[in-house]
Formats: sequence, C-alpha cells, structure tokens
Amino acid sequence: MKVDALLVVASTVLASTLLLHFYARNPHVYALSFECYAMAVEAASSAAWNLSTGGWRAVKPPHGWSVSLYFPDGRVYSKGTGGSRCYSYAIVNVNGTLLLVKARG
Repeated sequence: MKVDALLVVASTVLASTLLLHFYARNPHVYALSFECYAMAVEAASSAAWNLSTGGWRAVKPPHGWSVSLYFPDGRVYSKGTGGSRCYSYAIVNVNGTLLLVKARG
C-alpha cells in the first residue's frame, strides 16, 4: 500500500515537472491554449444566450467556429464549421428543457 502511494506521488511530481518544463520553454503555447479556451467559453455562452432569447435561428457562430445543440432525446443540431482545437459547453433552459450547447473552434 505504501509502495502504491509512493508511485502515485512520484508520477504526479514527474508529470507536473514535465508540464512546467514544457511551459517554461514555450510560454506562447500556454497563452494560445488559454486564449482558445476563453474564446470557446465566449462562443458557447453567446450561443446559449441567443438560443434562449431568439431560438435556434438566432444562433450565429463566429467565423471558424461551430455550435452544436444537444437535446435530451438524442437529437443534435449543428451550425458552422469548426475544428477540434478547443471546445466549451454551456447549458441553457429553453421552454423548461435543459439543452447542452457545444462550441468548437
């Protein structure tokens, strides 16, 4: 049991050290990943707001992004073209139904 705990701690320390080493050598990558995540959160929040106020027709994803709407019964609606670089989710209440909005860019 003590050996397992030591292995977990050692692997955690090693992984953290490698991650810090990578970010120290290339801080530009860290800044880009944070910026991408922030843009994904903004796109998902905007899509959720537009969906709750104006319906699916009001949802207009930013250029280079896609927005997908997931219904509880399994239906999926999508708009736009986006990659899989980064993504974010938002939950919105439309007419008493909780829907999941996913933005990908």
